[in-house]
Amino acid sequence: MPTVYVNDKPVEIGNHKLNCVQVAELAGVFVPHYCWHEGAIRRGSCRMCLVEVGDVTKDGVLLMQQKVVPGCQTLVRDGTTIVTGEYDKRDKSLPPRPYDANFLKGGAPGERAKKAQADTLEGTAAEPPARLPGV
Repeated sequence: MPTVYVNDKPVEIGNHKLNCVQVAELAGVFVPHYCWHEGAIRRGSCRMCLVEVGDVTKDGVLLMQQKVVPGCQTLVRDGTTIVTGEYDKRDKSLPPRPYDANFLKGGAPGERAKKAQADTLEGTAAEPPARLPGV
């Protein structure tokens, strides 16, 4: 059964095509989002759902992307690892994923996502959109 990891928690996704926001929800982790809705076209324009993502290579190494990505637009597959801004609230009884040293140079897991979401929220508060995209 295809498995995705959200803040180190394994989540079986079956044969469904899901994005990071949907899988996080299955794991009981909320990823903030404004413009994404299950029945709407994926836009990714609000940038609130930014997460850290990685995949396992053919050699079995977990390779995390160096930049955050919009969770609503990023589809997952078997072995995908998602790290959210809520990583520090994860279930610490679960073993951490084998994050590579280059990824950890940028800070602890979840710090990039948390900062990106805070920056997006600050920008939105400073200059609110006339209306939400897709509405």
